[in-house]
Amino acid sequence: MDELRTAVQAGLLQPLDDLLPAELVGDLVPSARAAATIDGQLYGLQFQADLDHLAYNTSKMIAPPNSWAGVLQQPGPYVFPAGGQSELVNDGFLMQLLVCAMAF
Repeated sequence: MDELRTAVQAGLLQPLDDLLPAELVGDLVPSARAAATIDGQLYGLQFQADLDHLAYNTSKMIAPPNSWAGVLQQPGPYVFPAGGQSELVNDGFLMQLLVCAMAF
């Protein structure tokens, strides 16, 4: 997606608007549709995205925070689901830590 605009400007891609069913395009995640739309035309379909996510306890918080700053302003403990089987850390959690460590 980072190079999509450059490829479109170089004339390497054709719009997908007439090739895809309207219901498929309408069902795309808005950020994915926006990332693949250039000058009002859809030129690609995003295969994957890096998304931050948050789960919260509705009995402790009335509305979810809309930013990480909002999360940090809330009082109370933060729980990270890192537990696996036999009191060992979950493999998925370790992979997230590895990816984060590589990013820095």
